[in-house]
Amino acid sequence: MSNLAKRILAAVVLLPVAIGITFWEPRFTLGVPIPFLIAICSLIIAGNREVHRLLMVAGEPVSSRVVWFGSVVLPVSFVFSFAIVPLILLLVFMIFAMKLFSKEPTADSLRFVAVNLFGALFLPFMLVWLLPIRAINVWWVVYLFVAIWLSDSAAYFAGSLIGKHKGIVAVSPAKSIEGFIAGLIFGVAGSVAFYRCVMVNTDNFLSYNMSNFKLVIISILVVVAGILGDLFESMLKRNAGVKDSGSLIPGHGGILDRLDSIIFAAPVLAAVLLITLSPVW
Repeated sequence: MSNLAKRILAAVVLLPVAIGITFWEPRFTLGVPIPFLIAICSLIIAGNREVHRLLMVAGEPVSSRVVWFGSVVLPVSFVFSFAIVPLILLLVFMIFAMKLFSKEPTADSLRFVAVNLFGALFLPFMLVWLLPIRAINVWWVVYLFVAIWLSDSAAYFAGSLIGKHKGIVAVSPAKSIEGFIAGLIFGVAGSVAFYRCVMVNTDNFLSYNMSNFKLVIISILVVVAGILGDLFESMLKRNAGVKDSGSLIPGHGGILDRLDSIIFAAPVLAAVLLITLSPVW
């Protein structure tokens, strides 16, 4: 079976599951529906396992205990409204203590702290923003998926068919300028069309109608953030000398390979929504 066939088959299987979990509304919730919360926490744990692997392969001094601790800090702080700053300070003290009482407390100490903070907090901090997006309205989660999936698909097919001018070769040799342009156009146009044709016609969507200018700006920010997320994950893999972050999803690789764009796009969309939905805006 070709890699493209595996990608399509995996998408056919996983897409209904993702949609079902996103829209599932049980009676008891913890700020967001529990199935969605469990799904995001599972993605964070599985994704952080891949982050740990990439850092280990690259020869970085990362601790699995620190990474696992970071995988639960941010989701727990969101669900139970804990102050995130004390939890992050606890994590910093934990990393500092591990280095201080190690056999070589002064060797690469700053590198040890920086690498472990990144391994523990990067992915959880980025993905946890899917929870407030879901709390605002479920259709914004679908909007995010539509924008990213259309952008990724358009970039993949355009790059494969007409890609001639290479992008950042040192990071991702297979990506092209044509793929970037196609991904930007289709991602923005598709997400704007989805908002106008689907979201504003749903019964449970917000009562106001966003202006076209504001909608296009939001879509551009989300799609560009997604493209940067893709390139950032490629940079991590290139640094580790691996093709995929994992092998969990046939044809796609690992969790990071599938969610690389959403990792950057989710906090951007959450920030934009929190700003635009405020009365001041």
